[in-house]
Amino acid sequence: MPPPRLPIAAVEIVHLPRVIVNTPGWHWRKTIPDYWNLWIGLRGRGMLTVNRVAHAVGPGSAFLFQPGDAIAADQSGAQVVTNFFVHFRPQWFGRPVPLPERVLPVQDIWTLEALARVAADCARSPDALGLEQARHLVMALLAQVWRERHRQPWRDADQAIHHQVRTFESAPPAKFNVTEAAAQAGLSRAHYNRRFRQITGIAPNDFVIRKRIERAGMLLRETTLPIKAIAASLGYEDTGFFSRQFRRVAGCTPSALRRGDGNV
Repeated sequence: MPPPRLPIAAVEIVHLPRVIVNTPGWHWRKTIPDYWNLWIGLRGRGMLTVNRVAHAVGPGSAFLFQPGDAIAADQSGAQVVTNFFVHFRPQWFGRPVPLPERVLPVQDIWTLEALARVAADCARSPDALGLEQARHLVMALLAQVWRERHRQPWRDADQAIHHQVRTFESAPPAKFNVTEAAAQAGLSRAHYNRRFRQITGIAPNDFVIRKRIERAGMLLRETTLPIKAIAASLGYEDTGFFSRQFRRVAGCTPSALRRGDGNV
């Protein structure tokens, strides 16, 4: 089932989002006043206490502190702890929704850290557009945390599959072997196919083909490379087979797309 809609419609930023580095020996004592605080661990490990309940902090540890929460943090070890935080007031869809969770572990750390660092970068901008970007990115962070809170936990192999998906999207492989990809994820071929489909909604072979055709469409529209060269760059030795597969996926031939008669 898809996660329920994020109950927060927008945010008013009280204190700008920041990424800070806490050197060993850092201490933090705070009672949250009339705003909320999204706090995310990015690097290193430590301990953080919320309303007298202690929690380990590590990469992907997300906390949603609310008005009145008593926070304490100590770092007595040798590790540097890097974290993101932003203070905000939520604007709700309709009536305020109680959110009892304070600790929200996130599995897709890569996406979380990327959003957090860009939000902090935008907040440093001296112009109004940078601040508006930061506000939207804080909403994206809240949506990411909310989505992960309500979806099934990742299995051990899921991180590897997500990494493969990102690689296929940025650089579709010219050669793809499902058995080898499954071995990289530590799964049998059948289990890999099933889990890949659960994550992406499509079988791995079909996913790679779709990304090749998307890349081919971009090259057809934006370059003057011959169709044969485009096909070869994506692993197709037979241009006729490439054209047939392109038409099956895109609904038009490569030549038609280049003439502007189709869309991918």
